[in-house]
Amino acid sequence: MQYITMKIFLLFAVITLGFSFAHCFAQLKPICADKYIQNIQFTGLNHQKEVSNRCEEDINIEANTKIQNLLSICGFFLDIKVCRRDNIQNALAYLDRDGTRYILYDNEFLRSLDSDSMSFETRTIFAHEIGHHLAGHALSLNNDDYRKAYGKYCQVKSPQFDRKTCAAEGRKYLEISRVQEIQADRFAGYIMFKFGASLDKILNVYYQFPETFDDNTSTHPPINSRIEAVKVGFELARNDSMNGTAPNIEVVKGGSYQLSIKDFSRVERNKLLDSIRISCGGLATDLLRAKSSVDGFAYNSSVPNTYDSVVKNYVKCHDTLQYDTDTSFFQLSCISWQLRYDQSCFWEQPFGIQIQNDSLVVLLFNPDELPRVVYKSRFNHHEINLNILKSSFVEIYTNRTTRALDDYNRTRRKKR
Repeated sequence: MQYITMKIFLLFAVITLGFSFAHCFAQLKPICADKYIQNIQFTGLNHQKEVSNRCEEDINIEANTKIQNLLSICGFFLDIKVCRRDNIQNALAYLDRDGTRYILYDNEFLRSLDSDSMSFETRTIFAHEIGHHLAGHALSLNNDDYRKAYGKYCQVKSPQFDRKTCAAEGRKYLEISRVQEIQADRFAGYIMFKFGASLDKILNVYYQFPETFDDNTSTHPPINSRIEAVKVGFELARNDSMNGTAPNIEVVKGGSYQLSIKDFSRVERNKLLDSIRISCGGLATDLLRAKSSVDGFAYNSSVPNTYDSVVKNYVKCHDTLQYDTDTSFFQLSCISWQLRYDQSCFWEQPFGIQIQNDSLVVLLFNPDELPRVVYKSRFNHHEINLNILKSSFVEIYTNRTTRALDDYNRTRRKKR
C-alpha cells in the first residue's frame, strides 16, 4: 500500500509539471500536451492570447470543415477554432480564459491513423474532442483543482505538505479524467453514427492504440472500457434517429452525479443531528397538533434558567451548557405547551442530544431530578431509528399534556 501511495504521489508530481487546459484523445505520453500549451495556466493571459494569435495564423480550412460538418449533422452548434500543431502526436480540446474554443491536432499523427480517403479515423478523433467541449471538460475544472491541490499538499515547502493527501488528490484527478474520457468516447460514437460511419470504422481508431492503460494510474481508461462507451453512444444515436429525437447532451454524456460526502464529516454529522432534533421536536408536535383539539405546542431551542443546575451537573466536565467539537457534542432544546386561551395551563420539557465516543444519547431533563435517557444507539445513519425517536417523544408529549390538562381541569373544578 505504501508503494502504491508513493507511486501515485510521484505520478501526481509528473502530471502536474505538465498541466494543461487541454483534453486529449489518448495518453501517448505522460503529459498530454505540447510544450507550448502545457504551462499555460502558470504563465497567464499573455501566453493565452499568443496561442489565440498563432491559432488564427495556423487555422486549417480542411480540418475546420470536417469539425463543423460533424457538429451540424448532429444539431450541435459550437464555434470551434481548429489549429494544426505538429509533433504533439495527439489531438486536444482546449478552452482559453476568453472563452474561445480550440481543437489542436497533429496532422501527421492523424494521417497515420486513416485507412482511406474518407478519414473516418480522423473524424472519430475530432468527434471525441468535440465531446470534451460539449460535456464541459474543456473548462478544465479538474485540472484547476488538481493544480491547487498540488501546490498545497505536494510541494515540500508548503506548510500543508502531506504525501498521503497528495496521493489521494492524484487518484481523484485520475479518476475524474478517466470518467471524462469515457464521456467523450460516448460522444464519438454518437456523432460518428450521425455522420454515417459503421461501428467497425469508428472502433478501428481505438484498436490502433496499445492496451497499456489501467483504472488506477492512467489518465485514460482501458481500451475495452472506451470501446464499450463508443458502443453506448452509437446505440443512443441510432435510437434518436429512429425516434426522430433531438440529441440530449446530458443523456449522451451519461454517468450519475455523486453529490455526497463520503466521509462522515461535520456537515453530515450536523445534518443527522438536525434530523434527530426534528424527530424529537417538530415531527412529534406536528402529529399531536393534527390529532388533538388543543393547540399551543411550541419548539424552542432556548431553555429556561431553572434547568441550569441540572444540566451543569450533567455536563460538569465542560465549561458551557452546550458544546460542539470534532469528537463530542451536547445541545439542550425545549418543547413547551401552553393552552392558548388560558396561559396558566402550561408545561415544558427540555431534552438533550449528546454525542460521546461515537454514541448518541437523547435525554429528558427535569428540575431536581437526574436526567433520564430515552434513546441511545451508535451514532451513524444505519443504526439511528428516527421513527422510534419520534414515537417516543409523541408518547412523552401526550403523557405530559394529558397530565397538564388533568391538573388544569382539577383546578378549575375546585374553583367552582
